[in-house]
Formats: sequence, C-alpha cells, structure tokens
Amino acid sequence: MTEPIPRLNAALEGRYRIERELGEGGMATVYVAEDLRHHRRVAVKVLRPELAAVVGAERFLAEIETTANLQHPHILPLFDSGEADGFLFYVMPHVEGEGLRERLDRERQLPVEEAVRIVADLAEALDYAHRHGVIHRDIKPGNVLLHEGRPLIADFGIALAVNAGGGHRLTETGLSLGTPHYMSPEQATGDEGVGPATDIYALGCVAYEMLIGEPPYTGSTPQAVLGKIITKEPEPVREHRKAVPGNVDAAIRRALEKLPADRFASAKGFASALADPTFRHGEPARTRAFASEAVWNPVSVGATALAALFGGMWLFGRAVPDNPTARLEVARFTVSPPEGTTLSTSQGFAITPDGGALLIRASGGLHRRDLGGLESVLIPGTQSAWMPFVSPSGEWIAFFDTRESVLKRVRLDGSGLQTLGEAPSSVRSGAWSEDGTIVFYSTGLGGLARIRETGGESEPVDTDASAVVWLDLLPGGRTVLGGVSPSSNLDDQVVGLVSIETGQVTPLFPGTMPRFASGHIVYWRRGQLWAVPFDPDRLVVTGEHGLLASGVDAGQNGLASFVLSDGVLVYRPGTVRTLGHGMPVWVDRGGNEEALAIEPGLYSWPRISPNGRRVALTRLQESEDVWVHDLESGVSLPLTTSPATDATPVWTPDGERVIFRSTRDGASNLYSRRADGSDEVQRLTDSPTDQRPIAFTPGGALLFEEFDVVSFFEGQDIWSLGMQPDAVPARLLGDDYAVSAPTVSPDGRFIAYQSSERGYPEIFVRSFPDLVGARMMSTLDVGQQTSAANADPREARAPVWSRDGREILYQSGSAVVSVPVSTEGTFTVGAPRIAFQSAGWPLAGEGRHYDMHPDGQRVLRIRVGATEDAAGPANELVVVLNWLELLLQREGN
Repeated sequence: MTEPIPRLNAALEGRYRIERELGEGGMATVYVAEDLRHHRRVAVKVLRPELAAVVGAERFLAEIETTANLQHPHILPLFDSGEADGFLFYVMPHVEGEGLRERLDRERQLPVEEAVRIVADLAEALDYAHRHGVIHRDIKPGNVLLHEGRPLIADFGIALAVNAGGGHRLTETGLSLGTPHYMSPEQATGDEGVGPATDIYALGCVAYEMLIGEPPYTGSTPQAVLGKIITKEPEPVREHRKAVPGNVDAAIRRALEKLPADRFASAKGFASALADPTFRHGEPARTRAFASEAVWNPVSVGATALAALFGGMWLFGRAVPDNPTARLEVARFTVSPPEGTTLSTSQGFAITPDGGALLIRASGGLHRRDLGGLESVLIPGTQSAWMPFVSPSGEWIAFFDTRESVLKRVRLDGSGLQTLGEAPSSVRSGAWSEDGTIVFYSTGLGGLARIRETGGESEPVDTDASAVVWLDLLPGGRTVLGGVSPSSNLDDQVVGLVSIETGQVTPLFPGTMPRFASGHIVYWRRGQLWAVPFDPDRLVVTGEHGLLASGVDAGQNGLASFVLSDGVLVYRPGTVRTLGHGMPVWVDRGGNEEALAIEPGLYSWPRISPNGRRVALTRLQESEDVWVHDLESGVSLPLTTSPATDATPVWTPDGERVIFRSTRDGASNLYSRRADGSDEVQRLTDSPTDQRPIAFTPGGALLFEEFDVVSFFEGQDIWSLGMQPDAVPARLLGDDYAVSAPTVSPDGRFIAYQSSERGYPEIFVRSFPDLVGARMMSTLDVGQQTSAANADPREARAPVWSRDGREILYQSGSAVVSVPVSTEGTFTVGAPRIAFQSAGWPLAGEGRHYDMHPDGQRVLRIRVGATEDAAGPANELVVVLNWLELLLQREGN
C-alpha cells in the first residue's frame, strides 16, 4: 500500500506540502502542512477512505461550501476544500496549543470561572453560526481547540456536509455521526431534523464534563450511553461540586432538557444565563431565609406589584442588618417614566442616598419617583435640568440648567428653587460633599470647580486633569473620583482620583463614569458595570473586579446611564454606543464609497499591507483584538484572542509581521506576531508608560508614541525602535506639548507629525533623521472650496505620506486633505485640497483611522455608525435591589 503522505504530496503538489500526521479522528486524519501559496502552516484534514466513498466528492464539497463564510473569533475558519487523487480534504488554520480533550484528560476538571468563560465563548460562536443557518452537530471536547486560553470550535459544518453527502448509506457501513456521550436525545433516536437545540445540548454536556470531570451520562458501551440519554435525568452539577454557582447549575440543567423546546431558545440565551446570577430553572432548589442562592428572577413589575415588592422584600431585607450571617435577597425590576414621556437621551437620573427615591429626567423636567410608591411627580422649575445629583441628607437636588448655564438646587418636595452660581459651557457632572461643598466639571470654568451649597462664586480646582467624566466624591470630600482622560473614545478613559487640595491625579484602572458606594467603586466598561473593593482612606483597590450587569447604555454623550446607593443600583439598558469604532469603507477621490467585504462589526485603525493584499484592523467584541483580512479571498482571521486589549496594528515593511499594542502584561506595550499567526506573540518593549505603534521608517525602524494616559495631550512623545534583538528605544520628539502620528517620506529625508504646540492639532515637517528645521504645513482654507463643508480649518490630524512621496494626507473634520509636496532638494508644499470625503460622518476616535491603498486612488477609512446594531437604549430603567449581594455570591462569602 502506498504511504499516504507521499501520495498526498503528489496529489497536492503546488498547493500544500504535508509535513507530518498530527492525529486521527472518527471522520478524518489530520496533517500539518505548509500552504505554499500563502506561506503559512495549516491543518489538512483528509476524510477516512470508507467515509469518502460513501459521501461522494461532489455532494460533500457542495455542502461544505455553506460553512466557508463563517467568521467568528471562536470558530476555526475553513480555508480550502477539494478532491485530489481520490482524497476528500479540507484545510483549516494550524493552531498552536492543545485541545480541550487533552486538557481534560490531563486535569479532569477545570476551574469554575475558566470553564464558565469557555462555555460562554462557545455559546456565542454557536449563536453566530445558528443565525447563519449552520448547525455543528458534533460539539465535543475533541472539536474544541484552546489557543492562548480562548476556545476555537473546529470542524464546523463538517458533520452536516458528511451527513448530507452520505445520507442513509452511512448506517449501512457501520459509520455514525456524533459522539455518544454528547449526543442529544433527538440524535440518539435517529431524528434527522436536528436544529440549534442539538448543539445547545452538546454544549451543556461539555460544560458538565469541564466542571465534574465526566459527561452527564457514561456507560460501558455506546448503546448503554444512548439508553441513559433517552431515559435518565442527569445529576445536578452542584451535587458533585458545591463551588459551582446556582445559576450555572440551572443553566446546564436547562441545556440538558430532553425536549428541544425546553432548552434555551438560542445559544446566546445559554451564555446570558451563565452570566446572570439570578437565573433559575425547573424546581426551585432547597432554600433558607436569606440564603445566598435565594435570588429573584428578573421581572418587569407593574405599579402595584412594584410597591408590594419594594415594601415587602427590600425593606424586609434591610430590617435584619445586625445578623452577621444573614444574606439579603437580590431582586430586579423595571421602572418606566411617566406615561407619555421618554427618558433623557443622556445621563438624566439620580437616586437618594437611602435608595428610596429616583429622580428621572424625562419630558417636561425632573420627575420624582418613590420606589415604594405608585406615582411620579414633576418637580417645578426643572424643565431644562440636566445631570441631577442629590445632597447627602437626601433633602435637596442639584442640577445644571442648560438654558441659563447655571447650577441650581431644589428640595425633593419641589420647594426652595435657588440659583447657586454660573456653570458655563459643557458640564460633565457634579457631586455634593457632607461639608456643604459642591464639586462639578465645567469646560467654561476651565475644568473642575467647587461652590458652596448655599451659592456664591465658583472656585476653580487647580489640577493637571484635562477632563473629569461623571465625577463622584469619596467620603470626606477631599478626593474626586472620576474618568480622568480627555479622549472622546471611551476605551481610552481611566478611572482615577483627583486631590482637591493638591490637584494630583492618580490613575487606577481602565474604565469610566465611576461611583463609590458600599466600599466599592462601580464603573462602566464597554457596556458592562463592574465593581471593585476600594479603601477610601488609603485610596487603594483592595480586591478583585466583579461583573454587576451587562448591556448598560452609554448615553448619547458617552455618559453611562447608571446611579447607585448602598442598597439600590439603577441603570438604563440598551445598545452600547462605542465611540471610535465602526465599519471599514473604501472611498475614492470622487467621493464614491464601497464597504469593505468583511463581517459586520466594530472596527478601527485599518492598515493596508505593503503589497496591498491584506488589511490589519482592530476589532472590538468582548475585548479589542487584531484581525487580518485577506482582500483576495475575503477571509478574516483573528491574529490575537487575548482577553486583554490588543489593538492599533502596524505592518512591518516586508509584510510578514504585525506590530500592535497590548495590555496583556500591564501597561500598553508593543508586541509582534507573524501575520499568518504561525508563531507565538513576542513582546518588544517593557515600559510602565503606555505605548502605541505608528509606522516604520524606510530604514526599518519602528516609530511609536509613548504617553501618560492621564494627561494624554500634554505628555505624548515620539520614539524609535530598531527591530534587531538588542535594540533599545530612543526618544525622537517631545516637549511640554503632545507630538504624535509620525510618518516618514519614502526617501527617508523628512518626517511629518502632529503637534499641539499652539493648543490645537497641526501638522509639522522636519528633516530626518537629524530632526531640524521644523516647519508648520499650511492647512486647508475652507473658503478655497465650497465642497469643504465637512472640514475644520483649525484641525489637522493624523498625517500619512503617500507611497509615491508626492503628497501628505491628513484628517480635517470628516475630510481627508491632500497637500502636494516635494522632497527633492529642499522640502516644498503646494496648496491643500480635499481629496477624500463623505458627507455627514466623521473619522473615528483618536489616532489615524484611515490608510491609503498603494495605488494612491482610494483610502480605507472607518465609518462611525455604519453598523446595523443601533437599537438604542430602552425607555425604562432596571432597578437592582441589594446589588452588593451579587459580588458576595461570586466571592463565595
């Protein structure tokens, strides 16, 4: 018999070179190979000969084609498929790392949090596939790969293709699809009409095994296993492992229901139940008064039920605070604005310190809603109120009057309306200290300011903080808690502290719009609310971050919609608005647009490879990752899958590697990986200061920015790093003002960069590498062109040199401006003109979110708001009673 590898190499000559056999499964033999066309390592899977004979090439290849366009960070993509010398084969990326089967064989059980995260990731991938009409049919640990700790589902749709190709003839050969331990009851009984519920069942089996160490049903023969699947009920996970939360146990039990209709309606529902500590299913578990498992299902409560629930449950829970072993019950319900009104589109509600009353900004002004009552009452004089907050005593409401540009206060009963002082221009938020001082942020007053609660002159707070988003005051009133980054991109903002006495700024961790209550900082991060224990005396974080809620609206102005007291959390659910991300779009010099043929999502920072065949981008999902999109094949693959932030890719001059920033080891430092993902991520720098790669010089040195995230615009410098192993970073440019976005001319003689020397962004050019003779480029005069309505003559950002060296592009408002230049002899410039523009939408975020194609005739840019996910926030608020219990339950206290 001819050895399979030489025969395969002969059949696949010119396409793939088989290196070695990796393993053999029930349907296929797996080989490691080199993709000769794309110079990357791949996994070539060859169907077993008896299976290939039954299935038939034509039908198999036709069916497998339906799975080729699945693109998801937790689905291993299909590169290729075909027939060669009687072999039926398909090709997928070769992933370094072990499979889930090997991990379980070695460790038997996984840590609870890791197992839940893996199942949630897999559920999201299944939900994506199901929405595209594809069922896996063979979910099991052997088909899950682990890459940098994150799961990838392999062989997606292969079982469907084999089944469709082979039909009933499979059983005649003794072959079967599916693995007995993970088969759903409908599969076990031979039902051909399986749907998403089958995959959900199998995923429940995988979850069960990761937590318990074995599948829900075992037996000495496949027939014995199938018999138990049909007739027996699985034992609850918590009977074997008490550390498993009640909601996780309940979610798995529902996924393992016998009837498909009794399982989750979608895989996404499975993932949501795993993240919801209040989820329960089936018969209630045995409970005792105030037991940690005794939580309520989320309900939408009408007015009468709301009053009964609040008065009968929450107040009852608060009536036994002296019992140290007592646990309060968690409840969720919704509150709507008064009939016929709508909630404010930005943060427009507050809560009293005792949690007993809400102040809701809706049509007509501020409405008071007692949580124990049935009615909402409009407070007179608040028609133009914005960003309300309540005094420590709970007697007064302070708010900003947008019509008069002043700060006012009024009692909760509507009496005593009083103007306290000026609050000009944009006001972010305010907070009221126990000593009678109100601190607020106003751009018209230069930043942080304070005023007495009885009124008077506003006094500025001298601080280096460029902006403070949605501030709160820590106990004692001497320290402001807030978001302390001026960037409009929410992902760049940091929760930090500002001393009112010294003005000193102390960054804490990524996030924004923080509040302090019950010994915790609660903050918003990418549509989720998180809480972390914090000591307000020592001003230090004292514990781990815990998730409180997902799907929290960010407000029209990027102001998270939530408030809280020691006992009550209130937030507005809705679609997350992520600033600085959108869909990549081609724009030519005539203004014509064409969307990039890529899976819809939230992208930023596109960079075209030197040969123009691939695009590297940042993609935001649960976290930011770097993706590489092949313009010829249309295939997109994640280059990174770390839970940390991996972003801002830059191609090396040879197009072989991608440089990016990552927070995986602390500060945002520089990392590198081959563009085909065939090696491990390599760290390039180790600095306590955040860094971001920008571009390469013609000589092969990497130019990058280094900045202090707290004073982003004042502390930004340009550095250079050679690519040799012993290279040391060298500072090129930087002073008391920010310099950024360097780009070097193709002949290597000049460098263009962005500078805020005069208080706003402009483009300067110096000779390179000696960096002398700084010259400010002329910027666009809007009067020159009537088509320049979307350009800002005082804004020139993010320059890039064209690849022929004859023009410099820069961003001005929503336009990309072209400046003709010459580097022959001395540097000369021509008149700026708008080269690329699209009406009505800006470029995204900070930095350069566009790139020019090597042909010079089009740019790829990010169009904000081009995604279909724009449902907006709900016209209701979610109230969570005893929210701290959610953290205590997770911590096992």
